[in-house]
Amino acid sequence: MDKLEGFEPSTFGKYLLIEKIGAGGMAEIFKAKTFGVSGFEKIVVIKRILPKFSNDPEFKSMFINEAKLTSGLQHNNIVQIYELGEINQQYFIAMEFIDGRDLLQLLRKSSKRREYIPLNVVIFVLKEIFTGLGFAHSATDENHRPLNIIHRDISPSNILISYNGLVKISDFGIARAQTRDMSQTRSGQFKGKLGYMSPEQVLGDEIDKRSDLFAGGIIAYELLTLMRLFQGNSDIEILNKITNNEKIDVKTANTAIPDDLVNVINKILEKNLSLRFQTAEEIVEALDEVAYTNNLRMTRAKFSEYLNNIFSEEIIEARKTVQNKTSYMYTKANDEKTGTHGYITYIPKVEDDPNFSQKVVYLSPSRYVTTDVNDVYYINDGKNPIIGPVTLGTIASLIKTEKLIGKEFYSTDGQNWKIIDFFPEINALFSMHSTTKKDESKADYEGTLAATSFVRLVYKYFINTTTGLVKLSNSEGVKKEIIFEKGKPVFIKSNKKSELLGNFLLKEGKINQEQLKEALNAMGNFNNRLGETLISKGILQPYEVFELLSKQVKEKLYEVFTWRDGTFEFYSDFKMVPIVVPININFYETILNGISLHYPAEKLNLIFSKRGNLKIKKKENTKINVNNFKFSPIYLRIFKGILYDTSINDNLAKIPDLNQDKKNIFYQLLYLLYEIEMISLES
Repeated sequence: MDKLEGFEPSTFGKYLLIEKIGAGGMAEIFKAKTFGVSGFEKIVVIKRILPKFSNDPEFKSMFINEAKLTSGLQHNNIVQIYELGEINQQYFIAMEFIDGRDLLQLLRKSSKRREYIPLNVVIFVLKEIFTGLGFAHSATDENHRPLNIIHRDISPSNILISYNGLVKISDFGIARAQTRDMSQTRSGQFKGKLGYMSPEQVLGDEIDKRSDLFAGGIIAYELLTLMRLFQGNSDIEILNKITNNEKIDVKTANTAIPDDLVNVINKILEKNLSLRFQTAEEIVEALDEVAYTNNLRMTRAKFSEYLNNIFSEEIIEARKTVQNKTSYMYTKANDEKTGTHGYITYIPKVEDDPNFSQKVVYLSPSRYVTTDVNDVYYINDGKNPIIGPVTLGTIASLIKTEKLIGKEFYSTDGQNWKIIDFFPEINALFSMHSTTKKDESKADYEGTLAATSFVRLVYKYFINTTTGLVKLSNSEGVKKEIIFEKGKPVFIKSNKKSELLGNFLLKEGKINQEQLKEALNAMGNFNNRLGETLISKGILQPYEVFELLSKQVKEKLYEVFTWRDGTFEFYSDFKMVPIVVPININFYETILNGISLHYPAEKLNLIFSKRGNLKIKKKENTKINVNNFKFSPIYLRIFKGILYDTSINDNLAKIPDLNQDKKNIFYQLLYLLYEIEMISLES
């Protein structure tokens, strides 16, 4: 990073602050000199708490913890701490100066050049990172007791690379060791950068050193592919991608990676903790084997040569004058504020590069990057001729006619191309349109929930792996739209006031009226998303919002089971919406929970009490595996006790210690089995 303008050299205790090279949300960073006898001088970095946070006990504790923790980690792959001090009531850390860059800048540079980082360079860097992590993870105190240190913020901007070939881990500011007291972070507290968190860290679970390994795996993926592993249009979308059950395969993003290296990276990124590498040392050993097998050896000297070549222009510029020397130790002025990174990619015109592929371009959506609003824009979808210059009005028309879908690249000069998130004014135009088509065409079919129950609908969609949109409404004016994808409900929206996120959070006791009002007033600054606003205002943690949204969408679905009447319409021709927080519930769970927890008991009593003489006939249904229902013990006992070819009343009479609860369970099971065509009721 170039020095920040407007700074004049000044003294700070025994240090001369030469350049201000970083300014985050709570601290500022300087390149400085310290002096000794006979003309001795040494360049260091000073990290100083901003004055307004000097009296913040939590941040001060975190700052002191970073110094104490890192000072004991004397290792070639960890930035060294020289001093923790206080001058004029401002705490500071004096640390090692790294003359070089960080991995974030290397990724940006490679992305701009549209050149993959050589495999031997990637393996070398990864081995150095995991060697440093292994040392930190196995560090002990003066009595040789394990400290069990977890960095918790491994990300590209925290991996420094010097021009002489060193690779160093920095910023242990939110690291955790078991020896901590008041600064000990409890399970559930949310710290670190979103895109570089492990699933267990996102979910607020207790974490261990394997969480750092996963973050290192994310860096590995990005170094090999020049693509963000976890990206999205919102924090919630990123959280979902980290925590879903989808397997990660680096080979799909770069087919040139050797299979043995693919296996190593995929194992580091295993979301199942037990299947992930257990230690950093195991990873280093595996990478050594890959380097040997594929002749991908790399030395520190060769790595230095590579860096000096790729950053030659920057090095020349930085060394023109002493005053203009630039320290590249930190590049986090924006990163510390936003917790995300953005790699701005420059994409050539399609006609200049007929082989252009969007896949090799590194893209990172960032809602925090602002851009000047100009009168004209250019649009590039990577396939067709560039559109432009056009006005916002023309873009609005193209969106309305669905000629633009939001995945294109945009520019204000026809040369520097960026994704839509860099143009909030264009993003807003997409937000103004409905999630589904305003299509006046008729539904494929329609009916009443009295004739075809909601349970039967869900069942039919499941066995037929149906994809489509179902519109539901009842006599109380409640309307819902559910999208099914291959038989599974994946999205639901509702007009019911009590199901709005704000009201839901109030009901759950997660926020109060004053906090809701504050968030609603600020929503315009956060793309009109209440969840995003609550996170940005610090009212809720991201993992809390994610869990609550998941619970909210499930409750929207289950609420349909309580309806006493209603109609439905099915559309196979519809527009799929981006699924930010999926319902994440399978068919068996949907049906069982919907009936057992939400279907009105009195309604079932009314149905079956009048049909007590009907016989229960078993039907063969190979499309349903009844063992997939996770019945509770009492449900399972009653289910196994059902007598087929016997009347409902006779079955009830043979249930031991029959009471109303057991009667309700029996009726729920009958209803479930009838609607999924496992039984019939005959006279």
